[in-house]
Amino acid sequence: MASVLQIPLLIHTGEKEGCNPKLYEKPISDFPNVVFILAHGRPISDTIELMKKYPNVWCDTAFMPTENIVKLCDEKLSNHVLWGTDYPIPKYYYPEKDLRTYYLDLAQKLVDSISQEDFELITHKNFEKLFV
Repeated sequence: MASVLQIPLLIHTGEKEGCNPKLYEKPISDFPNVVFILAHGRPISDTIELMKKYPNVWCDTAFMPTENIVKLCDEKLSNHVLWGTDYPIPKYYYPEKDLRTYYLDLAQKLVDSISQEDFELITHKNFEKLFV
């Protein structure tokens, strides 16, 4: 259906059974015209492997550790990374934190860790490329 409608497909990924991004390699390969967005990009090594192999694979940074975002940039994959927040899930994991402060701190840590070009790609330019 995503192919017919020419829309991206967002898929939850993670370390738990049934969530590994490699489980989706066949449809990713079979539908090269569909953009597959691997939400959370976990595990990051498997996400990076698929992103390098298939140009139609993207990921988002929702609830992703900054170190993993840096890895994506180091691998020259920032042009296929979307900013994600997974709001309001952090409130569940960090109930004592103010979410405004949480996201401002996350953004600042990212600014301090990657190039301005990568930051702009991830936070808005890739979204514009994919959805506008």
